[in-house]
Amino acid sequence: MILYERLRIGPLMKETKVGLKSLIKLYADKVRVHASIETARIGTGRKERGPTPTEIRLSDEIRCLKAEIDAAIDSLPIT
Repeated sequence: MILYERLRIGPLMKETKVGLKSLIKLYADKVRVHASIETARIGTGRKERGPTPTEIRLSDEIRCLKAEIDAAIDSLPIT
């Protein structure tokens, strides 16, 4: 399924680089929020402060994925 269809956003947003980047950011934000909620739900017994190694790893993976997708979008022959 195409990303913009999964996020229920109009197909016109996919026609520009800015629109595509907005979709990627929205997707990454949704993934980050979901991961945070899931981690909080599972790790409620945790007493130490700060992000867990899993949260840090996931955040880094999302950031790297977004950078790779942004680079691919920049190379597309659209405005």
